[in-house]
Amino acid sequence: SYFQAQLDGRYAVFSIDFTDGIICYARIFSFFSNSMCCYSYSFFSPFFFGSLITSGSSASSTLSSNPFFEFTSYFLEDFQFRQACCVDVNFCSLYYERRPIERCFSY
Repeated sequence: SYFQAQLDGRYAVFSIDFTDGIICYARIFSFFSNSMCCYSYSFFSPFFFGSLITSGSSASSTLSSNPFFEFTSYFLEDFQFRQACCVDVNFCSLYYERRPIERCFSY
């Protein structure tokens, strides 16, 4: 859950989308693959944290790089790939074939 991500010192916030109300966490120290866990969030009610996002262009997923320590690799191999497949066109299924949807059970 969102609260488990906050309490788990292995994870840190690496992305906040104020427009769509999404907050994403990634493992801080993971150098071969990583997990991105995204949750819905109401910025108008700081006590409302929704569930894990598991579908659509903002779904939690596996990452090929660590966004904290390998930012260039993350940007080129994860961020731009997701942008090209899920945001610019509606081919998220192609993205999730390479970066499977993450259920974030590792807390």
